[in-house]
Amino acid sequence: MKKRIVKWIVFCIMFFVMVLCMGRRKEAGRYYHGKESCQVLDGIDGITYQDMETMKENQEFIVGCYSTYPVQSITGDGQRSAKVTVIAVDGDSDLLFHSFNILYQGDDAGCLLDKDTMYEMFGTSVSVGGTVTYAGKEYVVRGIVDDHIPLMVVNLHEPETVQGSESDREINGIILDTEGELYRGQYKEKIESAYDITGNSYYMTDYRSFANWIETPSKWSDFDFWGDYAQNVKNRLEHMFFENKEVPEQLCVKNGLKCTGYLLIVVIALIYMIVRAVKMLGKYGVNSCGLKIYIGKYRSGIKKEEKVCRNSLED
Repeated sequence: MKKRIVKWIVFCIMFFVMVLCMGRRKEAGRYYHGKESCQVLDGIDGITYQDMETMKENQEFIVGCYSTYPVQSITGDGQRSAKVTVIAVDGDSDLLFHSFNILYQGDDAGCLLDKDTMYEMFGTSVSVGGTVTYAGKEYVVRGIVDDHIPLMVVNLHEPETVQGSESDREINGIILDTEGELYRGQYKEKIESAYDITGNSYYMTDYRSFANWIETPSKWSDFDFWGDYAQNVKNRLEHMFFENKEVPEQLCVKNGLKCTGYLLIVVIALIYMIVRAVKMLGKYGVNSCGLKIYIGKYRSGIKKEEKVCRNSLED
């Protein structure tokens, strides 16, 4: 009896874990919401904000860019201070980061903070509306970046947020809208050849699910496609595991690992519950074979009763 109770408790716990992890995975997957057709070129050098303005006029698939400033000091209420990486984004913040509140382009008075920095500044991780000071300017916290990397996100169009004039400011990453690509990497190749840009690149959804890696040719006998496809997969894996990553891509990696981990737990819990359910049904004689036998016996029993009734009526 006790053993049966323990099994039921474990079954209920696994069901609860499965539901919880399904919700967690959905939440982690929100990081990529709206970024299905977004590619980032990062780690680039020699490109200024003035260059970017010209590039955006000539290439309509460029939807934004950003500059990164590591180890910056910020202060909050009560003169609390913290060291963060400041990322100035040209474009809405959800091009790079998931947050419950978006820092919209042109909002020069707002910022986003990560959870840990928010707690360090205000003693709580939900203090949206508080103010922090960076480079002599106050910013109102519009939202929280759902991660623990020390981070502050501001708008790139505000000259006082970073060193140097706006036109001479160096750009560290370019954000591309790849919805109109004819093939993977088309826009990246176009930019690299036109402006002599070198750097790393990644699609946001590369880290969400390996289902996004599946590609099929127009003809299965297209052997050139399979060779190129294998090389692309190899290059993507090498980039994911061996190359250095900027902060935006680090967040992609962490959320991708979360999604994969939660999915794995859900699958394990589901398999366990299915196995337990089959065993319990089998124990009570309700398996696929036993069920057929039971139904057959039930039907034959009904026929026998009908025959007995008929005979009794005839007598």
